[in-house]
Amino acid sequence: MTRPEPANRTTYWSDKTTPGVSLLHADFRTMNFRPHSHDAYVAVVTEIGGSVIRSRGDEFEVQDRMLMIFNPDEPHEGWLGGSGRWRYRSLYISKSATDLVAESLGLDRIPRFLSNGIADQELCSAFLDMHRVLETGEDPGHTRESFLNAFCTLFRRHGDLRRPQADVPADSTLLSRAVAQMEERYSEKLLLDDLAAEIGLTAFQLIALFKRCTGLTPHAYLVQIRLRAACRMLREGTSIAETSFATGFYDQAAMTNQFRKTFAITPLQYTRAWARSHHTVRN
Repeated sequence: MTRPEPANRTTYWSDKTTPGVSLLHADFRTMNFRPHSHDAYVAVVTEIGGSVIRSRGDEFEVQDRMLMIFNPDEPHEGWLGGSGRWRYRSLYISKSATDLVAESLGLDRIPRFLSNGIADQELCSAFLDMHRVLETGEDPGHTRESFLNAFCTLFRRHGDLRRPQADVPADSTLLSRAVAQMEERYSEKLLLDDLAAEIGLTAFQLIALFKRCTGLTPHAYLVQIRLRAACRMLREGTSIAETSFATGFYDQAAMTNQFRKTFAITPLQYTRAWARSHHTVRN
């Protein structure tokens, strides 16, 4: 009799000591992240196994003792590749949390990172230790100190304070108009040809614009907008079913599928983590 494959496991929670920090402990035997981005910094450290990540047009293997860092709105995708397992710990750090780190370092703005993969053994160990400390949450003073120490070291050693190159003005204007339409109409059945016509482009030109400026297709970018809107509604206590309808997903299953492929968790896990971190009780 064939034994069933071990199931994927994920644990997700929000840190109570540092607002704007969420954490994930994942153990995957199957995994395929579609191209996506986050509105926060993402830091990932592997415990066991590895994966293949595509970002900035390159592919690289993620292995033990490598820290991955993604800037806000930086598209990436991933899969297991030749590894049969990937167990990792990740943090999602919003602007409010990174502002705290910048303030601790005396910086007037938050640095960006020029490389997604950082081979820094000491820093990897610091991030793993910090993540485990935040998981227990036993000593608030220790958790806050561990968080600041790890991120201050990351910013000092690997952050880049040069301002990113600005988009071509015409591209920036067209992209802003397209994104504004998406933000306003994400709950609708927004068609590619209609969106392109709104800003005076062909569908092909619109795809090229988004790929050039964001690294994502218009549809993938729209999914990110819908997911962020869904997170806002779930935090406000809206039911998962109502949220999926109000944010333009075909149904609840479609929204759940996108949550898994972007955040590696379900909407229910997200809702429960938010409720626990904010001492809210929901039926």
